[in-house]
Formats: sequence, structure tokens, C-alpha cells
Amino acid sequence: MKVANLQLEGLLMAVAAVNNALVRKRLLTIDDIDRALKTAEASFKGDERLFEDMSPANRDAVCFPLQQQSVRSRRAAVFRADQAGRDHQTALQRPDVKGA
Repeated sequence: MKVANLQLEGLLMAVAAVNNALVRKRLLTIDDIDRALKTAEASFKGDERLFEDMSPANRDAVCFPLQQQSVRSRRAAVFRADQAGRDHQTALQRPDVKGA
């Protein structure tokens, strides 16, 4: 894999971690983040001067990180919801915890 691809992957992981922290601290919702990413993508696509001067492959490359972050945010939300359900189930199985 090329170094630039690895660097991009690292950057995506860092941004995803920050996004997750913002959601955990209830400063933003996943929908807020998703909306911001979609707005950034629409803004790029709406700049005809930039958009028209690029090949379709280059336009896709610019939009890829925005789309990836949206997918990562959604996956993290599903994981957290699943984990919370398991934690609740585990707590109910403890003898010192009664009912939900």
C-alpha cells in the first residue's frame, strides 16, 4: 500500500476518534456530523470551477474521505448501541442488580 494511502487512513481514524468523542460528550449528534460531512461534499460539488476542472476519478477521490467518515460514524453508533445493550444484559445477570 502506498504511504499516502496509509496517511489518509490514519487521518480518517483520527477524525473518526474526534467525532466519536464529540458524540460521547453530547456536544454533537451523529446526525450533526453526518449533515456537516454532506454539506462539505455538496459545497465541493457546487464549486463548478473546481468540480468541472477535475476528472471524475479525482472528484471521487476528494469526496471519498467525507463519505468514509459518514460510514464510520454510523458504524460507531451501531457498535456503541450494541455494546450498551450487552452491558445492560451483563448487569442484569449480576446477583446484586435487580430489574431494568
